[in-house]
Amino acid sequence: MSFRQADLLEYYLRNIPEVKEATVDERTGNAVLVFSDSHTDKRAVLQTALSVYDETSEEVTALMPENTGRELNREYEERLIAQILTHY
Repeated sequence: MSFRQADLLEYYLRNIPEVKEATVDERTGNAVLVFSDSHTDKRAVLQTALSVYDETSEEVTALMPENTGRELNREYEERLIAQILTHY
């Protein structure tokens, strides 16, 4: 998954009213969702939301801010790991 795809999916999932929290990992392509209400049919909500998801639509791209910082954080994380490994 690219950084942009992960950001788009994360902000789309966060915009679903029944979802309290959502995180997407671009490396594995996994999404973790926390639902706000335990009485709703979570599977039906998720299936409905993902069936209409289109990352190229203007509605989805409008949900994401211009700069999210995901790519920058990953770059600095990789630099830090490389420095630690070269030090030892």
